[in-house]
Amino acid sequence: MFDSTYRYTTLLFDADGTLFDYQKASWEALRRTLAQFALPFSQELFALYVNTIYFGDGYTGISEAAEGYFHTTPQQLTDYEAVMLAGLPNAPSAYALQEHADLAEQRMQQVLQAMVANQKLTQSEANEILQEKS
Repeated sequence: MFDSTYRYTTLLFDADGTLFDYQKASWEALRRTLAQFALPFSQELFALYVNTIYFGDGYTGISEAAEGYFHTTPQQLTDYEAVMLAGLPNAPSAYALQEHADLAEQRMQQVLQAMVANQKLTQSEANEILQEKS
């Protein structure tokens, strides 16, 4: 699993312009996962991206998606939840959790395998994340 002592800190803006300070290892998991599918970008660009993209089921931005799908804040997402959200923007209507949870789960597994293939996670870490499902 991700080193619990490692704390990734970045300043992010929500879609409404509110400044948030996200500090959690799973936030790093989300950032690393999304970075697999995009060109390298700055923290500011990443903040704009995750706070304006559509996650399906009417949720725009990471805050709405975290609250809507998991009844939590981005700071409190588990690694499982963060990786699940990271896979949704690829096809938010197809992977919308409320109607297509099975497809979203398959997409999450693809995301984890891409992270393993790109040496961002070990297979053991990916398996541990899959075990987090409640």
